[in-house]
Amino acid sequence: MIHAGVRPGAPPETAPEPRAPEGGLTPLGGGAAPGGVTLGWRTVSGDAADPPLRVLVASPRARAPLGRVIVAHHRDGLDDFTGSVCRTLAEAGFLAEVPDLFSRATDPELTPAERKATLRDETLVRDLTRCHAAADRDAGGLRTGVVGHCMGGRVALLAAVDTAFCAAAVSFYGGRLFQPWGPGRSPGERVDRVRCPVLAVGGRADSQPSPADLERLALLAAGAPHPVRVALAEGAGHAFMNFLRADRYHPLATQTGYAVATAFLTEHLASTHAPDPRGPSPTTTPTALPEA
Repeated sequence: MIHAGVRPGAPPETAPEPRAPEGGLTPLGGGAAPGGVTLGWRTVSGDAADPPLRVLVASPRARAPLGRVIVAHHRDGLDDFTGSVCRTLAEAGFLAEVPDLFSRATDPELTPAERKATLRDETLVRDLTRCHAAADRDAGGLRTGVVGHCMGGRVALLAAVDTAFCAAAVSFYGGRLFQPWGPGRSPGERVDRVRCPVLAVGGRADSQPSPADLERLALLAAGAPHPVRVALAEGAGHAFMNFLRADRYHPLATQTGYAVATAFLTEHLASTHAPDPRGPSPTTTPTALPEA
């Protein structure tokens, strides 16, 4: 559903869009306490069809988890930024897990773009489901959401459309939302069939996804069975949460994005727990990944 202040097709001079302050989030549509963290690795066993899946795990030490969050990494894989996302979510009270979605791309000579090009929606769904199933066997009873940035933001929306386990999805500047990776239609084209609530956040100055892409997503989600909230981070472009990209990092939009995301995840994964309205303090220094 499009926010009341946003009128698709209306000229700016007759229908100016209400915008939040710099770094704030302008809704396009929708309805709808930190402690120590333990970092480690686990491996999901493979079979003839699927290779073993390496998973980074961050868990809060001083409290029972509010829920489980699978983090879909960006094109650069399990790097320091991805580790820091995992840690930030764990500090907010979630059990955070990052499966290596490039487990099938075994050629060490491949560039990040080439590894990304090997991905297919069908196998991504299988790997997310395998990660969830293995974790559920080890520590069942937690509702599971999916969060991702850039490539991972697209994967988060894919999880909301195609997996049975996903109870909430957060897509940060998910690119190529309307391009299928393999047979069938893209996750963006099927957003009216989401199986759980979705929060999609992009940058006002981004081109992939552009504000028009996100408004299209909001329009297509109008008849969805679950709420799909779409918002823009004012003054921010692509990868605005990635502190490793000094040319793109936007601290205020990052803080706002984490606050909105953790409140959304708490609402849908652990509705009996009230989130800290300030949100977590983003980990903005490289988080060294533990030895595998």
